[in-house]
Amino acid sequence: MEQHQAILDVVAGKRKGAGPKKEGNKRFPLNKITICAACAKKCKKQGYGQYKFTGSDNKNGHSDKIYSRYTCRGCGRSINRDLAHEYAQQTLNEIDFTQEGREALQKALEKVWTEQEKAETDRVKQLSAHLSDIDANISRLVDAVIDPRNADVADTLRERLNKEKESKTKAEQLLVQTKGSLRKGKQKFLDFALQFVDDLGANFFTLPLSEVERCKQIIFPDGFWVDENKKVYTPKISPLYRYRNTKKDASKRLKSIMVESG
Repeated sequence: MEQHQAILDVVAGKRKGAGPKKEGNKRFPLNKITICAACAKKCKKQGYGQYKFTGSDNKNGHSDKIYSRYTCRGCGRSINRDLAHEYAQQTLNEIDFTQEGREALQKALEKVWTEQEKAETDRVKQLSAHLSDIDANISRLVDAVIDPRNADVADTLRERLNKEKESKTKAEQLLVQTKGSLRKGKQKFLDFALQFVDDLGANFFTLPLSEVERCKQIIFPDGFWVDENKKVYTPKISPLYRYRNTKKDASKRLKSIMVESG
């Protein structure tokens, strides 16, 4: 399931793509995940990139007051930023992780833990072997420095010796860090992961922008949509989540949630 994999990617600390990506504007986390339903109806091709809302701060030309709004790339309709955020958060607060999703995720996380534990154990062995090699190099360099036959290159040898000592310090720090990661244990890893998905909706607006798209895929894969009356709604939530209230109330929220911009 794509939503499960998105969760595992976050928890396991994986990042897709090559190199860092531009973060974007932190004041407008709904950028590019909110679609104009009116424009999308006219779209005959797949993909709604040109019909997404993007946020910006603007003046109206008559005063210095700043207006923060999300604006559709296609038709130019706009929605007040604060209202959009308020109601989006209200909606996300009403969504819980399902018990079935929790059980399935825990099994997947246990597999991730086993793989990570093996990788970390192998890393400890590699680092320990690397430290042994550094110690051997340091011992040889010390002998070389005090050997009177090397007097003419003693300064060069001392420089190499200092660099080896610096390498040893870094390797020792990395080894301690890696061993510490192993000591945290499986239960702490599982607790963190499950707490993460429990709080994902409530913490949506505190997430780094690099994680917003993945959060969308986990909870509301189709993003937010804005209809002709400027009502904002999410047409689908992930099967891993459910609304807290009755099915009837959830259906009403799905059809018409959140913001009507002034």
